[in-house]
Formats: sequence, C-alpha cells, structure tokens
Amino acid sequence: MDDINAMIIGQNIARMLSETGHTQRELADFCGVHPSTPSAWVLGKKAPRPTKLAKICEFFGCTLQELLQPKSEGKSYYMEEYAAELAQLLYEHPDYKVLFDAVRTVKKEDLEFVKDFIDRLRGRN
Repeated sequence: MDDINAMIIGQNIARMLSETGHTQRELADFCGVHPSTPSAWVLGKKAPRPTKLAKICEFFGCTLQELLQPKSEGKSYYMEEYAAELAQLLYEHPDYKVLFDAVRTVKKEDLEFVKDFIDRLRGRN
C-alpha cells in the first residue's frame, strides 16, 4: 500500500476515533496489535494489513470503502477552512512534513508560524 493510501486510512482512523470517543489503545486491544501500532496508522507511517483493516472496520462499524476513501464531504476534520488549507500545504510539501502535527483546533497563526519557521530554516523568504 502506498503512502497516500496509508495517510487516508490514518486520517479516517483519527477522525473515527475522535467521533466515537475511543482511544488508540482500545483499537490496538481490539485488533490484537502492539499499543503503538494505531499511532503509526494514524500518522500514515504504515498501513494496516488486510486482516487488520477488517478488524478496524468491525471496531468502528464502518465499511472498508469508508475506511479507504478520503473524506470529501460533510464536516471537515478541521473546524476552520483556513486551518484545512494551511495543513494541506504543510502536508503536501516534504520540507514542512517534519513538523506537521495538526490538531482539530489549531489556530491559523500557529500553522503560519510553523511554515514561516521552516522557510527561515531553509533560507527562504
């Protein structure tokens, strides 16, 4: 599975955890994986194996399609559109990924600060 699919799955797992109030530890216990494994999934560092995808779907009561599809309609993960746009910019550019750790209530100024900081470190204006 490629990095893009791993990121989509990770974003969907993070969203579903938030929506259901479950923890990564509960997901790990249910799936029979090491407690740190869901964190790697959420961060897109690795994708769940096919057998674990089925367990994740069972845990959340969702379909495989819901888990694999980018969330394109309805409520955004971010509360504000500017946060989604800046987070996407940070996500799409490898130089910014190193500090990308967006949270749902992130402020516009905080995302801009991270981007500007990395630009300054790289000697860009």
